[in-house]
Amino acid sequence: MKEFNTFIREFTEDVRKEYRNLARGTPCDDMYTLGKIQRIALERVADRYRAHRKAG
Repeated sequence: MKEFNTFIREFTEDVRKEYRNLARGTPCDDMYTLGKIQRIALERVADRYRAHRKAG
């Protein structure tokens, strides 16, 4: 269970970093765009983790 919790923590932090990079310069009141950016960040990180898992 400890490994799963570590994975979730690292995955969440990676999504936050990706989101911050993508959302830079976006007005904070544009909720539609920020929601789209959040989805893109989540998909990018998930794709990286899938590729890493297949390779390893």
